[in-house]
Amino acid sequence: MKRAIQSIKMFGKLGVGILAGLSVTSCLNNDDSGDIPMEDSGYVLFSNISPGSTGLKLFDDGEQFNNVALNYNEFIPFTRMGIGNNVLTLQGNSSTTDLDTINLSVELNKLYSVFAVNSAENVELLAYLDSPVQASHPSKSVIRFIQLSHNCPTVKVAIEGMEGDLGTYNFRNASSFFEIDQVFNKNLYLINAESNDTIFSKAVTLNGNSTYSIFSQGDIESENENLDLDVQYFLY
Repeated sequence: MKRAIQSIKMFGKLGVGILAGLSVTSCLNNDDSGDIPMEDSGYVLFSNISPGSTGLKLFDDGEQFNNVALNYNEFIPFTRMGIGNNVLTLQGNSSTTDLDTINLSVELNKLYSVFAVNSAENVELLAYLDSPVQASHPSKSVIRFIQLSHNCPTVKVAIEGMEGDLGTYNFRNASSFFEIDQVFNKNLYLINAESNDTIFSKAVTLNGNSTYSIFSQGDIESENENLDLDVQYFLY
């Protein structure tokens, strides 16, 4: 089961539009988990956000993880993966050549996000432990930001109306999950940390009592608008 991470101008509608009103954690995909019992598994979400790449397949210890190959902007919802040290390899299109290999130590019932990133010519795998927490108050949102645009400069993340910024990020950097005031149709900014120029903005809505994994993706000055710098999220 694959789903598109479609570019939607109203960023706040993205999670609902993709997941038909279900969060990624409640939309656990058990279709492709083989014989892995629930008591011996964690959960892995796999996303292709390598601009221009097509037909990516993830393998777990030699077994294909996603039965349907993923193009750019597509993902497989959280799916069971056996606990222990897992060797993840990435292949593209009909090739049997490994594009990248990483080790992922999976713990019982833990959540992990695995991304195919970088340019289509230099695609690589990154994995992050997801530890979403509940907001302390209905007026609070919980977010985690990951900078996954391979040619984006070091950026500061800011939201209109909030004092200060939400951290400074290089490619591959991720924050922990942290709490902010809920946001209704305010601009989220990516700001060049060196020049202080705003290089990207997008209207966002981050509802109270909700938890989001927000990430940047795409090429900063792509001639193809479908591959251009963007910010999207998964809603837990």
